[in-house]
Amino acid sequence: MSGILSIRITPGKKEVMREVNVDWASFVRRTMEGKAREEKRKNMMKLMDESRRKTQGVKFDPAEVVRSLRDVR
Repeated sequence: MSGILSIRITPGKKEVMREVNVDWASFVRRTMEGKAREEKRKNMMKLMDESRRKTQGVKFDPAEVVRSLRDVR
């Protein structure tokens, strides 16, 4: 589903936009999509940082875990 986004610009800017050969709808769409991806990445990085802080100081030895799992067999 798509929606409509409208913005106000000054008449002078509108005239300048008309003078240049740019597909403004595509430009704005791509820019917004890029910004949304960037913000999503930032949010994921915050979650990862919070997870790291919660596990700070926890010692984990993967070799020890593998050995213990093999011993259980």
